[in-house]
Amino acid sequence: MSRYILLLLFVGVWLAVSGSVTPANILFGLIVSALAL
Repeated sequence: MSRYILLLLFVGVWLAVSGSVTPANILFGLIVSALAL
């Protein structure tokens, strides 16, 4: 369960840092998060 929370946190931080919320950014964040975990 905690892994999913970390995943969401990472994606949220990535979107905040990237400065724009686009499907490409969301997809990239999810892929990187999945690989990191």
